Amino acid sequence: MVNLPVVILFLISISITVSYVPNDASTEALFWSPHANPFHHHSPLIVPKIVHQTYDYDSPNFFLYLSLACVQRYIQPDKHILWVNDEGRHKKGQWYAWQNQVTQHSWQYNLTQLIQHGKIEVKFYTFPYHPPGNTSTFAPNKAHRSDFVRLEALTNIGGIYLDTDAFAINNLKELRVHNFTMSFDNIVNPDKTASKRLNNGVMLAAPQSLFPQLWAKKYAAFNPASFAFDSSEVPYNMM
Repeated sequence: MVNLPVVILFLISISITVSYVPNDASTEALFWSPHANPFHHHSPLIVPKIVHQTYDYDSPNFFLYLSLACVQRYIQPDKHILWVNDEGRHKKGQWYAWQNQVTQHSWQYNLTQLIQHGKIEVKFYTFPYHPPGNTSTFAPNKAHRSDFVRLEALTNIGGIYLDTDAFAINNLKELRVHNFTMSFDNIVNPDKTASKRLNNGVMLAAPQSLFPQLWAKKYAAFNPASFAFDSSEVPYNMM
């Protein structure tokens, strides 16, 4: 078990449950509630205990380690994937440079142990420059490109996505009974005219869940000039 330093941190856990409930054989209706439904022990866990996180190709910092370590301690995933934006840099050995300089009893050493013992699977992957299904629009912003990766991973593999500045303090089991869950955002903004939006920094999805597939189709009208519209306001407007 990784020993965590004593740091007072919290994860805002106000989330909505978004799932699809069949109306008939050909259509499905969107159901959502402002609070996650109570967890029932007899409800099947349809979201796999796989955690996805994304990171640009830099030497890890302490907060990345803390987020990863919280996942290991509290969620204890069957698989923990760190998608690292490569862009060809992995071949130059930059990722391993910091690992060769760690000292024992440091957080860097603990992180190398998690990686070397297979607790965290590091996947080097050049994040897409184009949104899903839209090869005509270029996305220079790395945050947008990370959005594409997390959406693809949750659609194809399923599991739990957490930003690396999110710190899990429970196993999220009560949310794994829903097809799709996404955190609310902007609900405490004193500016009542501000756009309502969701936050794609915390998401859970069953494999091939319908909501992220429909969301991906919305990227046909992707606006690279807006930082949060496609990743936050679009899914809110889909409810």
